[in-house]
Amino acid sequence: MPNKKLLQAALTLALLLTGCHNASSEKTQPAPPLQITKAYIIPVTETFDNYLGRHFLSFVKIPHYDGLALKDAYSINLQIENTPPADAKYSLYTYKKTFAQGGKRNYMQGIRECDSITPLATQEDIDKNLDKIYETTLVTEGSFQSYGAPAPTKYLKFEWDGSTNPQFTGGQKYAVRDCLVAAVHDEGGKLISMKDLTTAAEGYAVTAGTSYTAGDKTISAKIYTAYDRPPKKIWAFLMVENCGIGALTYDVVNQGGAAIAADINRRLPGDVAAYTELTNPSFDTKNSLIKIYEWKDIKGVDGKDFTPAPDKPQYRMALILETDDMTFTGIKDGYIYDGAYQVVPSPKKVKTAKK
Repeated sequence: MPNKKLLQAALTLALLLTGCHNASSEKTQPAPPLQITKAYIIPVTETFDNYLGRHFLSFVKIPHYDGLALKDAYSINLQIENTPPADAKYSLYTYKKTFAQGGKRNYMQGIRECDSITPLATQEDIDKNLDKIYETTLVTEGSFQSYGAPAPTKYLKFEWDGSTNPQFTGGQKYAVRDCLVAAVHDEGGKLISMKDLTTAAEGYAVTAGTSYTAGDKTISAKIYTAYDRPPKKIWAFLMVENCGIGALTYDVVNQGGAAIAADINRRLPGDVAAYTELTNPSFDTKNSLIKIYEWKDIKGVDGKDFTPAPDKPQYRMALILETDDMTFTGIKDGYIYDGAYQVVPSPKKVKTAKK
């Protein structure tokens, strides 16, 4: 018969060893890796809601430094799952000019629709398809809980001044007018997670409103917009549709408003019904950030007085903001605002003639 005391001691030792093994396993269990589920850019904007009772005006404010303090910075927000590691590095990239982006790259569509089309998920993808423009270790953690959501959503955010860091772009600082990809690496440089941002960085972004006046034979327009840094030129396009904007190449955009109008009408004849360069704005008496441009006696691209189509009098008033400042990815800084559909009135004598 085995000694009962020895048997009990052996069983106790076995239990202790099992417990130690389990405790050791629990201690060495790695934390689940950080995952970026969504990424987006939030600019600081100035807005004028219900201007003159009907127009919504807004513009992106310029990130700038007051001494060492960054003011009006872009906020890069990363919606995440799991806990970020200590000493992680957070980076921004642009798509390389050679990256296809589903055929959208180097066209305006590639800036307007930022998804990569081809999934990017590895360090090899980064090295082959992306250019690094910015890096930081300074992030803020937070959370929010949407109504009805079972648990809070965690996020990280960091500030960005809208330009490249010369350390990563050949010693020169460039403005950025492009889509972005965010990535997180550990302190050893190993990729943890990456995600393309939902919208592009466009520092000249504005909205505008338009009011039309019908004369006897012509139509005139007042165009209201706002900005805190004037572009080199602003063009107004009276457009039937906005479908032709996405197929504009960077080369055409860089040539300015007249070339843009010609290119759209070459592909979609008549889409730009009329266009002009806007000059000599007046200013709102209560806020000089609001500019008022007048386009008197609108002429169509055929040189004749513009008259809206009687069966479809809805048009868009698009704005083209043009500069000479070349950005990192080969398109000049600026913005194209599509405008919203509005009914354009017919000249009074046209109305009388129809009666």
